[in-house]
Amino acid sequence: MLSFYCERVSDDFFGEPFNAFTNIFFIFSSILIIRLSRDYISFFSVSFIGLASFLFHTYPSSLTGFLDVLAIIIFMLLVTNKIYLQFFNLRFLYSIFISIFFVIICYICGMLLHESILGTSSFYFPIILHLFFLIIYLHKKKFTFENLKYLYYSTLLFSCSILFRILDKKVCVFFPVGTHFIWHIFNAIFLYLLIKFLYLSSHRATPKKPPQSYSK
Repeated sequence: MLSFYCERVSDDFFGEPFNAFTNIFFIFSSILIIRLSRDYISFFSVSFIGLASFLFHTYPSSLTGFLDVLAIIIFMLLVTNKIYLQFFNLRFLYSIFISIFFVIICYICGMLLHESILGTSSFYFPIILHLFFLIIYLHKKKFTFENLKYLYYSTLLFSCSILFRILDKKVCVFFPVGTHFIWHIFNAIFLYLLIKFLYLSSHRATPKKPPQSYSK
């Protein structure tokens, strides 16, 4: 029996019922995304995360584990690329290179720190740092709280989400269900808020020019 999470206690298809069913939140999130922006790429990417995670939590194997990781990597590449195109005005080739490099950094961090208190969640730690970096950068670019509020919310939510992922195996003794399912719920909301931030930022109204005065 493959047991990566606290909840799984059998080889049954629904051996992780909470971890499996909470992937429906990714589908809800993808629906909200498509209603918000007609962003079909993000819609399918977030849906893929939910589907791949559902498969991994119902039938854990090397294949479903690969699909689960692949779905996350695809989303990371898409969003990181969008961030550097939108806010840093980089050329597409450069933004793709940075996006791939960032995924590699996440992998290296995961390999180096997986024995630490972070466990396998260490793979996601650079994402939190990158979100804070983005907040600082955009703040210096004179973005207001109104412009950045969804980035603030998503960063806070993802930080809490990581905490629940870390706690999963550590609370099994007194909470057999574990906390990984909360990671799913918070992450689904996080993905929606992040996409909403990117969408609204790309559609910010430009400041109106003051009316010209004419001397008689």
